Amino acid sequence: MSLYKLIKKNLLSIISKTTWEKKAIWLAADYPEYISYGNRLLTFNFLNLEIKAGEYEFLLDGFDYLRQLNKWGGFSFIISNGIVNARGNDFDAEIQTAEELFILKEILLNKDYNFQALDRVVVVDIGMNVGLASLYFASREDVEHVYGFEPFKPTYKQCIRNMNKNKNLANKITANNFGLSHNRKALEVDYNFDNKGQVGIHGTGLIRSSMKLITKEKIELFPILSEIHKIIEHHLGMDLVCKIDCEGGEYDFFESFSKCGIPDPIKIIMMEWHRKAPNELLSILKRNNFRAITIYGDRQDVGMIYAFKES
Repeated sequence: MSLYKLIKKNLLSIISKTTWEKKAIWLAADYPEYISYGNRLLTFNFLNLEIKAGEYEFLLDGFDYLRQLNKWGGFSFIISNGIVNARGNDFDAEIQTAEELFILKEILLNKDYNFQALDRVVVVDIGMNVGLASLYFASREDVEHVYGFEPFKPTYKQCIRNMNKNKNLANKITANNFGLSHNRKALEVDYNFDNKGQVGIHGTGLIRSSMKLITKEKIELFPILSEIHKIIEHHLGMDLVCKIDCEGGEYDFFESFSKCGIPDPIKIIMMEWHRKAPNELLSILKRNNFRAITIYGDRQDVGMIYAFKES
């Protein structure tokens, strides 16, 4: 058989495969030292982890994050009762999507939410998602307590499962199944489980990847200032650090900050902004004596703001 016919035959055989098999074949070809594939079994050699054809496709999609988390973060990955568990030095977590592997990498390797505090602080996690950032904060000795807010019930349930995996940290975390807004309101919005970290009050409008299943979810939003003041009263004299990642909802509750001011105990804000330029947010921060920098992402319609209140 000529080389041309051999290549053509192999390409046709690959084309006829399922999407999962195609991904497995290409990964094994590109990373033979990390991945082996044969007899419809894929082995992540560096993790001593084996999966059957068609299973856990998100591990193939998030392969590079797996490799980085294992090499630089010391994470192992174990499948138990049909669930992939990430086990690290500071906490364990249930992982169900490639997006969650990416978020874990952002938090622990990129250190997107790292900060330094002279004294113990309270962290407010607005957009708690499945609890990965809250667990990171709770693992820190300089964090007194974490208050998380996650309005989507399926996401919140996974968050609670992650809290239950880390009993030693869960007592430092209060998880609330509602979001924060300028005013109290109830909404029904589109929801996609595979991209749950990109779903907010605007539904799935920020998701650019393909979505296999969209459902409707009812969510509740409570006034941000009343919730912040409850936390302040419970921790009198302590500074607050706010981590904000609520997929466009930040403009809604920043209306409260614009009208009433940012409560004085809030000293640090680490926030992802979405959909439109961050000028409005930066202006409100400046009026409240914050120094801030913003970082643009590749998409230019999303980025980070890091703000610190001047003494």
